[in-house]
Amino acid sequence: MAAEHSAVLLDWGGVMTGDLFGSFATFCAEEGLDRDLLANLFRHDRDARALLIDFECGRIEEVDFEPRLATALGLTDNAVRSHLTALERDGLIEQISLRPSGAKPAYVYALTQEAEALFPKAYVAVLDQLMEVLHDAVAPEVANTILHEAGRRMARGRTPLPGADRLAAAVALLEELGGLIEIHTEAGRVTLRGKACPLAEVVPGHRGACDLAAELLSQVVGVPVSEQCDIGSPPHCRFVFDDPAAA
Repeated sequence: MAAEHSAVLLDWGGVMTGDLFGSFATFCAEEGLDRDLLANLFRHDRDARALLIDFECGRIEEVDFEPRLATALGLTDNAVRSHLTALERDGLIEQISLRPSGAKPAYVYALTQEAEALFPKAYVAVLDQLMEVLHDAVAPEVANTILHEAGRRMARGRTPLPGADRLAAAVALLEELGGLIEIHTEAGRVTLRGKACPLAEVVPGHRGACDLAAELLSQVVGVPVSEQCDIGSPPHCRFVFDDPAAA
């Protein structure tokens, strides 16, 4: 009978080590797995990345996430659950809601602020200074024009083909940039809400970064986008626009 492997420790940026993927490789090696198994899974397997994003966004339940991740890695769901417990104990994840799911309740987890801070933030100092210089060097209306132009340039090569699902393209773009997005549609209006802001360290001092993102989305969905982001601590993205499918 093959040996039963324990679960992988998702430490999101190096709690145990300084290198996330190095931690993945060490775990795999210690458990007799290919050292690159988990890294390659998240790098190259679209379904694996979608699974993780869906779990973080609360679109799937814990009872669904665990066995699917375990299947992908050849691990048991009980072992995955034990490591979720360990991450919660260490203050890296927290339960944000409890949902009914058959005979057992399902917990929805999210990263804590302490865990978010472990992600590499090399962009912060550079972007923060660029925004400061822009603010000091030109009039507000000129700065706004520059940021909108930056959003339009970022959209080059990203606009979907005619007939494509523009809403899906917008969500995929935000998640590619590092956001975790939930979609709410009501009365022909769409709201994209982010559980994680890809510019979280910059937005509180530079609201213009949200305008840039709104212009980028507008180019993708083909209709004007209004940013209504929550710039509290932590900040959360919120973009509102008419449903492009009805436009």
